[in-house]
Amino acid sequence: MRGWVQVNRYLVAGASLYWASALVTLSFVGDGSMLGAFDTRLNGVSDILGLTTPGTALLLCVAAVCSRVFARKRVVNGIGVLIVFSALAIMGLVALQDSIPEQMLAGLLAVFRSVVSWCLIMVWGFAFASLDKQTAGQTVVITVLCSLVGYFLVMGIMTFVPAVYVVHCMYIASALILLSGKVKYADRSRKLVSAWKPRVVFFGSRAVWGLGIGLTASIAPAVDPESSLLMCALGVLTAALLLVASRYSRSGFYTALPVFPLMIAGLAFLPFLGKGPQGIAQSAVAIMWCCWIFLSSFQLSDLKETFGMNEAHLCFSEKAVVMVSWTVGAFAGASVVQLLGSQLPLAGDVFATVTTYTVVLGATYALFKLVYARRERELLDEMIRTREQHLGRLYDELAQEFGLSAREREVMEMLAQGYTRTHIKDQLVISDGTAKAHIAHVYRKLDIHKKDDLLKLVQAREANLPSSQ
Repeated sequence: MRGWVQVNRYLVAGASLYWASALVTLSFVGDGSMLGAFDTRLNGVSDILGLTTPGTALLLCVAAVCSRVFARKRVVNGIGVLIVFSALAIMGLVALQDSIPEQMLAGLLAVFRSVVSWCLIMVWGFAFASLDKQTAGQTVVITVLCSLVGYFLVMGIMTFVPAVYVVHCMYIASALILLSGKVKYADRSRKLVSAWKPRVVFFGSRAVWGLGIGLTASIAPAVDPESSLLMCALGVLTAALLLVASRYSRSGFYTALPVFPLMIAGLAFLPFLGKGPQGIAQSAVAIMWCCWIFLSSFQLSDLKETFGMNEAHLCFSEKAVVMVSWTVGAFAGASVVQLLGSQLPLAGDVFATVTTYTVVLGATYALFKLVYARRERELLDEMIRTREQHLGRLYDELAQEFGLSAREREVMEMLAQGYTRTHIKDQLVISDGTAKAHIAHVYRKLDIHKKDDLLKLVQAREANLPSSQ
């Protein structure tokens, strides 16, 4: 129980169902349309299906502009119902595909897929943005591991059941968990921080990330969607063991965070191990997407305070930037590959291979940097909290030894921290005369005459105070 104490299990369950099914879908994308894993006769109408990604991007832009509306509880519940309806509609359309004209079928699938993608990205992104930074990291790690377990299970089940039904049943299960009301959301109003450069850098980095996903999706070579059951079983076992380790880890599995990006990339590639470099290309989009979701869920809990933005607006804006860039990258990559393929086939192959490998390596490296920096900050915060507790015991001992009142003990602590009488007066909401009297009483009882004497006394006592006390 050590590693999962503060984790919302409903959030983990719902998000991991969505993430796992999205990973499966993206593992078979060849045109950047987010419509992989569809075993239908729609290859001839890929132009219409390709509208799914820009459709999702457009809907996310609307959500970013109207974030206050979409953050309301009733609207979030309505989105859950919309996910269920759209997923059922997609499965129905696929089941009846032989009786529906191709163009109409592709158009309807593109619309419903855009709606499902938009809803799932929005509600689960909002849920993670609502977490505080102390629990966000642990929740994300456990959700990724659960997602990988689900990913390998679905990849194995796909051998017997069409993927479209498995994936959309998982979407429905994810929405039902959302509708249970056990997933908590927060949308606190904050004063926007005046410094604009950090926001530009952040959203610029997200644009680059989305561009990379789009490029990778459009240039990844098309591969037969067969996977090894043995490799899937091995993947389930590996991810499950890591999940068990995270539950009983004293550090909440943070010791694994520096190598977590490589774990994600390696496990996502496992079902395609027998296909070598081509398998890496096929799993590249899934790896990129998983790294983005991990990065986003991990980072937004910090940035909402840094930027002074409410959770919904920050989350929806970030998702909109990524999806718009994804769309641009998908079309740009497809155009370049088509141009090079017709004029210089060898150059097209080189471009596709180099771009895929570079983007995946860049994504895993960026995620590594974030995780490492986050862990360093948390260790520093822990050291600061430990020292504050250490000093708190010291102030208590001094107050008891020299007979200070509770108010005088507060004044002594603030003086030792370097605060002026004016600050003490404002902080404790007392008059200037009262603050002056308290300070005089502290100096008299401690037998000192100025603040420097107090600092020397605290430093001398701190050096002799056992840290384990």
